[in-house]
Amino acid sequence: MQIKMNEIGRSMVEMLGVLAVIGVLSVAGILGYKFAINKYIANETMYELNIRATDISQRMEKLISINHAGEIDMEMGPVMRMGYPITARMSPQYTDYFEIFISDVPSDICKLLLQSQWQAPYSIFIGITEYEASIDICSQAEKVELAYEFYKDIQINPEEIDEDEKHKTARCIYDSNCKCGRCKDNICVSDCFSDEECVKDYGDLSKMICCNKNLIRNGYCCASITEDGKCCDEKGQCCPDDKPIMMKDGSCQSCTTTTVLSVADMKTDCLSMCPSRIVYKGRYENRCILPCGIDGTPTAGKPIPDSWGNCKACSDTTEFIYMSDKYTSTEYSQWCDNACFVDPYQRVTNGSACAFLCPEGQMRDENGKCVDCDSPTTIPLSYNGGKCKEICGDRKVGGTDNKYCILDECPEKTIRMKNGSCMSCDTTDNPYVGDLDEDCETACPNRIYYKGRYEDRCTLPCGVAGTPTEGKPIPDSWGACKTCDNTTEFLAMSDKYTSTEYKKWCDDACTIAPYKRVTNGSSCALLCPTGQMRDANGKCVDCNSPSTIPLSYNGGKCKEICGDRKVGGTDNKYCILDECPAETIRMKSGACTSCTSTSNIAVADLAEDCETACPNRIYYKGCYEDRCNLPCGVDGTSTEGKPLTDCWGTCYPCDKTGALAITTRIADTKGRCETMCPNRDLIGTNQCTFRECPAGFFADTFDKCYPCDSALDVESDTDRCTCLNRTLKDGKCILLY
Repeated sequence: MQIKMNEIGRSMVEMLGVLAVIGVLSVAGILGYKFAINKYIANETMYELNIRATDISQRMEKLISINHAGEIDMEMGPVMRMGYPITARMSPQYTDYFEIFISDVPSDICKLLLQSQWQAPYSIFIGITEYEASIDICSQAEKVELAYEFYKDIQINPEEIDEDEKHKTARCIYDSNCKCGRCKDNICVSDCFSDEECVKDYGDLSKMICCNKNLIRNGYCCASITEDGKCCDEKGQCCPDDKPIMMKDGSCQSCTTTTVLSVADMKTDCLSMCPSRIVYKGRYENRCILPCGIDGTPTAGKPIPDSWGNCKACSDTTEFIYMSDKYTSTEYSQWCDNACFVDPYQRVTNGSACAFLCPEGQMRDENGKCVDCDSPTTIPLSYNGGKCKEICGDRKVGGTDNKYCILDECPEKTIRMKNGSCMSCDTTDNPYVGDLDEDCETACPNRIYYKGRYEDRCTLPCGVAGTPTEGKPIPDSWGACKTCDNTTEFLAMSDKYTSTEYKKWCDDACTIAPYKRVTNGSSCALLCPTGQMRDANGKCVDCNSPSTIPLSYNGGKCKEICGDRKVGGTDNKYCILDECPAETIRMKSGACTSCTSTSNIAVADLAEDCETACPNRIYYKGCYEDRCNLPCGVDGTSTEGKPLTDCWGTCYPCDKTGALAITTRIADTKGRCETMCPNRDLIGTNQCTFRECPAGFFADTFDKCYPCDSALDVESDTDRCTCLNRTLKDGKCILLY
């Protein structure tokens, strides 16, 4: 008998296939969700980091003026909104730089932060490794520390900073802070002679040594240099012929390597040693690269050079590839539009970026992503060919400086930020609004208009039970709400309110020991112990401290707290010691500074007071104010070999390039310039100029010297524009290659 079976449903194999597909889709969904969350965290971290860096930048001049060294108070607190511990300090090397450290950052977030292409930092370190091009350095551990270094004015392009002019004084705490010298009175005293520079030892890259300038190559001190320019160590090992390019880290690389080589100060060597490569003027530094998109080479099918010179394919998953910002629209079109014209990978130039076309009904947001027209996010006009309503009819030009394409009207229960984007009234962020106070409270009745110290905000009121600000009664400078037990001793609030309001936020809200606080000017401070006062950094110090004690930080009191002090200093705004200790001199602020300090001390007293208190110093009549200085060019002192004195009394060697302004308030200006330094000339009344730039440099019309491979094109003339790789065009000395 034959039995016939009719199957109903799916076979086991088919069901397993369906489950496999579901599993793959689930994993993809989870990965996509995780990336979106990480991107949000990275964006929020970058936003807050920029605010914190801007805040410190605005305070740097004050910190420098009070001779501050070491850690900088974080007015927004020691922990970021995303939970990462954050600290800041004055650079141990230079007073005009500061550093911000973010700890416990997951590797994935680290990579996204580096990909943000933030241009404000002078440099970025992951642990002890400097970030140059590869985000893989974030993979050193599951969680890493990022160190951002900034120049005091973060608005200045780091590439335009003249280090010789900006780095006036190296700061230190320990000898180990000084690269080639020792720490004395928080100032690095160099051991290098005038014909030497402090660079890495090519034989031991962990060491910095004083090196004769003739033996320096690519930032390293060579034991010797061959006739063809190869750097050799003490064992006579040099870069071999098959790897002729020496990297900044001292390693030798082949001309055929696909690695993008960092050659910021080796333009000529790149071309002469490796004719198959080109010098690429990257967004951040010069690179020696294989040309992109050349058939038969490792870059075939990869026509787009990114910011660092890495070659990318048109099909690269990055929607918005940043290229260098140092080229022309013709070159961008060649790398992007002309090379990527086939669907679905058609791309167009967007400023100095190469971007996918957005679908109809979408625009590109500030992250380079295509979003729907009704998206509340920030839409830069520059990322959308300058178009707005032509693409999205319900949007208009607006936002900061009218540089954005914003929604005609923000949706209900949202508030428009200054950049034009719409933010939910329920967010715990403090939106930056440029509109009137009634707009904030009308749009979001649960919020208040807060007149911040630096800019106005639409914030949640602080310390309200049942809201995210419960238990956080103190609004800081930015409107962020802080607890009474915050680790910051001295919480700066906005300076635009009355004593009654400060008392409500501080004294009345923080009444329980040990976190009792009192209003100090426009700040909310923990009480100092008996026998202590609060100094200019907001720290409690002993009554006999020589540091600067502002009256405003101590309730206007002085002798009532410390019997051996009196009111004095600049405009009588400080509580100063009755008498400075022996071997110290009183500064203009009233603080007492050691006679052996290498700083130039601004003093309010007479000439004889300076030299009586400190016989090792002289009273110097500078261009702008009087100083009590160490005399310049004295053998056996920190000024040895530096006979030339500028307007402030800072001492320089005669071979200092460029012009120095010297004071005319002291007789014989010409003698102090040309007689003291035969290689210099007096121009005008007080410009002591360097007569000739050293080899490898050219000069502008003011005789300031620049490296031949500098990215700057400055005003010059035929006699000064002498580099072989430069030419004079329209009055400027410009690069040829």
